[in-house]
Amino acid sequence: MGILLLFASLAAGYCLVKQFLNFSRPLASFCGAALVGCLLSGTALYLIDFLCVKIAGEYFAGTFVFLTAVAAYVFYSHKRFDVLSQAKTEVLNLLRDKAAILTFAVFLIFSVWINWHSLSLTESGNIMVANGAWSGIIYHHAYVRGVALGENVPIQYLYFANGLKTHKRENSSIGFLPRYYVR
Repeated sequence: MGILLLFASLAAGYCLVKQFLNFSRPLASFCGAALVGCLLSGTALYLIDFLCVKIAGEYFAGTFVFLTAVAAYVFYSHKRFDVLSQAKTEVLNLLRDKAAILTFAVFLIFSVWINWHSLSLTESGNIMVANGAWSGIIYHHAYVRGVALGENVPIQYLYFANGLKTHKRENSSIGFLPRYYVR
């Protein structure tokens, strides 16, 4: 489902970029599509999820509402602006641009390398951060999730002998907001 949502976001972003910005460079169109599509689609999905949870009591309906809205918008953009032929032309132009292909390849190789060397999957299916890698999200995730689900009230620090180095009000607000469907 995640890959389908990503492709839907990219398609919607490309249609938005072509409809409102109409870049002449293919690399700018595709990068703009990724940026605009992921930002706006992510925001729209959160809002639709929020409404579906309030109205229907489930998240799953929000995903289908979002995918239906994106499919309708892409179909509208295809009929009105002939986005599919523009995309084909831009892909062919992008394949002729050697600097863009080289830049994309370097970034892709670096991204795969950094992901492969910083995260690993254990036999039990848990994601483990590599030795020496540290991130605040690793410490906060279990804590925030525990408070949001109501399993960590009154608030206690999970897994940490010294606790988290943040203010208590910040931790409380971060944990309690998801309980009221504010994400």
